[in-house]
Amino acid sequence: MDNFIINIPYSDISSSPVSHAGIARCRYRFVECSSFVRREALRVIEFVDLPKQPYSTVSYVWRGLIRDEEDTSPIMSVDGAEGADPISIEVFRLACVASLKRGCELLWLDGLCIIQADDGDKAWQIQRMYTIYESCKTCVIIPGGLSRLTRITDETSWMSRAWTLQEAIAPPSADVLFAWEGGSCRLDSMFTVIVEEVEPSTAAISNFEWLLAFQTRGRCRMQSIDEDGTSIGEEREMRQPFGSQFFGGDGAAFSALTGALHMRGKKGLSGAIWRSSFVRSAKYPVDMVFSIMGILGVSLDTTKFSKDDRLGATVALMRELLARGERAEWLAIATKMEVNPDASFLPIFPKPSPAGKPVIDVDGKLESPSKYINSVWNLDGGPTGEMTDAGVFRFEAHTARIRPGLDNPSTEDGASSFKSAKEDKWVLGKSEGREIYAAFVGTRSVYTNGFVPSVSTLQSHVLMLLERDGEGRFYCIGYAEVEGHLLQGPNWSMQKLENDFSNLLSLPYELDRFLGLLE
Repeated sequence: MDNFIINIPYSDISSSPVSHAGIARCRYRFVECSSFVRREALRVIEFVDLPKQPYSTVSYVWRGLIRDEEDTSPIMSVDGAEGADPISIEVFRLACVASLKRGCELLWLDGLCIIQADDGDKAWQIQRMYTIYESCKTCVIIPGGLSRLTRITDETSWMSRAWTLQEAIAPPSADVLFAWEGGSCRLDSMFTVIVEEVEPSTAAISNFEWLLAFQTRGRCRMQSIDEDGTSIGEEREMRQPFGSQFFGGDGAAFSALTGALHMRGKKGLSGAIWRSSFVRSAKYPVDMVFSIMGILGVSLDTTKFSKDDRLGATVALMRELLARGERAEWLAIATKMEVNPDASFLPIFPKPSPAGKPVIDVDGKLESPSKYINSVWNLDGGPTGEMTDAGVFRFEAHTARIRPGLDNPSTEDGASSFKSAKEDKWVLGKSEGREIYAAFVGTRSVYTNGFVPSVSTLQSHVLMLLERDGEGRFYCIGYAEVEGHLLQGPNWSMQKLENDFSNLLSLPYELDRFLGLLE
């Protein structure tokens, strides 16, 4: 491999930013690991198609852990990537060592392999990003970013960032690279995690999914192993070595991610991805959609959306999913969260905090959206339908008129009354002055994979609560989870809508501006 488009002597890497000047756009580019590990040169190779030989990818956060003040090791930067932390040359060299340990001579790093100063090349790469990660042999995850290695007690924002979801789901395998002085060893606590030394007294790698699950355990037993994995020395007990914030995120982010990992290629993946996307954030809102479209099997034209157009890109993604017959699994992902004022079939969009983690405004107070995400169950049997370019959602459902309940429920029929997810009281029947409906949109499918507790409930039927305004448009005003018997009886109907807007128990409904969108 001698068709190097970048070939910088190792001693010169830190002298000036790496430049992509004169490089052809819209190509696959990879770093040659062996020459970098030998401290010879930074060499980047170009391909028209993805290479057939094994390659690794890297997952990290652009703005991560701050370098220690005493760390004077050389760094490198890249033209056009001014918003990213400087790359520690030594950390990147260790990533190359880890790649070679997994049999990969080539390594893909977005900061180096995308022309950061060229929007056209960026758009081309983003459309192919999922395929790049899906086709790799392994992904090297560096949770704290590339300025310094993550110590096992560090807190990172890796699980809170948008693109890391795709980087965790797409690869066939992944290893975490972290600072480690304990040599190769095995950690036992209900299950075994192997820690493989990358460089003595400096760094190690370990399987991502097992290491992620290991964070939920308490004390463990540790025993050194040799190169063949044979146990050597005495076994010793130690406290949980990896802090609960090693990957960042909280309980809902953890369960949403483990759910998505467990459901790869299975029913329920879409719901897990939608949930995960609402407990993450990105610098550019539209990246919240671009970072999940590949997982969901969609490739949008990224040039059609501005950096802030998360809503337009979301509608386009949903339209593609519905057009191929998939169900609206984004419904009811956060039944207790306020609905989106611009798209009421979705929760409000979280925004990044100064620390990079997602937050929502709840009565003037910024809170984590994880508190409101339904992280332990999926929506099963959700509606199919269609969505127009303008965001009009048409679907079919079993519906009934409802009215607000009384503060004193003793005068109401308990068999026809229920509470919403926000504890509002409702009763089957028409109300004066308001046209409000309950639409059955699916059942709760409880999620469990051994790491997330199973939660059972009799209230397994999910209702979307809709209100019709004076112009005949419907808006979601909330959700309810009820027992199945509530859906029995003459109050419920599934009829065909014609032009009679006085009989709105029937569907399919054209929910014009159903999420606040104009047709």
